[in-house]
Amino acid sequence: MIRTIASIIISLALLIGVSVAENAFLQKNFALIEETIETLYEKTEDGVATHEDGEAVEIFWQNHKKKMHFLLPHVAVQQIDFELNEALGYLYQGNFQDALPKMEVLLQITEVIRQNFTLLWGNVF
Repeated sequence: MIRTIASIIISLALLIGVSVAENAFLQKNFALIEETIETLYEKTEDGVATHEDGEAVEIFWQNHKKKMHFLLPHVAVQQIDFELNEALGYLYQGNFQDALPKMEVLLQITEVIRQNFTLLWGNVF
């Protein structure tokens, strides 16, 4: 009986510990990704962004995506890839006005993902 209770308590502690670590990992990485996209957004808004700037953001995302892919919903990853590639196409054409809404969508997606992985009662139950 005591072993069973101890096993339950240890399992619960491990589950909570892993959840907190996952949350911290995702929050940290998405804060960096969001900051990178915001920088590109500001450069695009000023009309000084280049396609290479966009490619740098894409490389940054691809490197972080490899570490986080197993934790994220596949649809979220796919949507970030899709919106980022569209924004890169507009930057390649020098079409800053069409690239800005794509980056706004990217910023919104990163914010929603961060909110969904925040430790709140609404996200747990």
